[in-house]
Amino acid sequence: MRLRDRLPNYLKTEDITNWHGAYDYIIYKDGTYAVAISNLTGLEVSRAVDVGVVTNACIALMTNGGSIWYQPGNYSLRSQIASGTKGVNLTGQCGSSSSLPSGYAEVIFTCDGALGAKFAIKMGSDGAAVHGSQVNNIIIAGVQSDTFLGGIHFRNIHHGSITNCMVNDMYNTATPGYGFLLDEDAGLGCYYNVIKDFYSRRCTVGGKFGDGANANTVIGGQFTGRAAVATYGLQFGLGGGCTVLGTTDFETHAHANGIAIYIASGNGCHFFGMRFEGNQRDIVIDGGGSTGGHEFFGYSMAGTIGALVTDNGATKSHFLGRIGYITEKWGSSTGSGAQQTIAHGLGATPTLVLLSDKELNAIPYQSAAADATNIFVTAAVNQDWSWYARI
Repeated sequence: MRLRDRLPNYLKTEDITNWHGAYDYIIYKDGTYAVAISNLTGLEVSRAVDVGVVTNACIALMTNGGSIWYQPGNYSLRSQIASGTKGVNLTGQCGSSSSLPSGYAEVIFTCDGALGAKFAIKMGSDGAAVHGSQVNNIIIAGVQSDTFLGGIHFRNIHHGSITNCMVNDMYNTATPGYGFLLDEDAGLGCYYNVIKDFYSRRCTVGGKFGDGANANTVIGGQFTGRAAVATYGLQFGLGGGCTVLGTTDFETHAHANGIAIYIASGNGCHFFGMRFEGNQRDIVIDGGGSTGGHEFFGYSMAGTIGALVTDNGATKSHFLGRIGYITEKWGSSTGSGAQQTIAHGLGATPTLVLLSDKELNAIPYQSAAADATNIFVTAAVNQDWSWYARI
């Protein structure tokens, strides 16, 4: 039987070889079922309500890699899609066609509670390096669960890619929910991967480069959080040499602990042409674990709260061409008692604090320290101060 004869009627109206000639398996919706057929034989491979079961059945047949094409539709995902095989390509059809009925303009995996504490898609294998995995044109929809770990997990992947994907509503109150996570185990590395036009909406962490995630690249995309949950746009762990470029938007919705870019450790990352809006902090470099050497070029903000750059002890980081950043403030304050607290309003720890006595009397300046909120002054008696603080 010809392949097109096995497809639903609405897919028989176009030449299917123009769509799927390069793919090994095709998955489409048949009522509530996800159905997989072989592009070579036209025979049905798997049928289930759970697109995870159907996809994994195809992957099990691709011992040397291969490609799966998803027809537009909203699929129920109840078990994790997992591939430890090199060269596996999962691609959803994007865009619309005049031959497709209403509601079939995109590929959506809607996570069911049965998925549990897992990622929707895991590419890679514990204890082994895997090359060339790809995930393209797929929307992953969470259900505001406290159990889902996130959308896409690359584990020990080399030379892979995530392109034109979106992950929604992966936010947890106890365990972070990730849009994507790249990491390694056993020192195998997770590197030379490209994440292009990735959209994270209402995730606890838009994307994280974890242990061993070196020399990866993010191009474009958007990372937005949720006001009720502390959010990171992009988080960098024990990796380095990553590059973020393009018109990448960050908005963590002004949560008290919302940070657009958080570099916990690693070194030598490069950031170009970014836009920040509505974050409590735009950039935080944690000197406790980071060795520095990061570069930021041509970044801008709109409506950001508090200070925009915090560099806590990291060395040799460079910030060039920033637009609209509050980096210094000054004012006056009247002390009360020997210990005075002055709110500086920068939202980040100043690197320079200067104070002078407004009345120019003989009482000398004693000491000053500062944190991300206040300047702390110890004087012999009540004192009126003029102050200046700069990040």
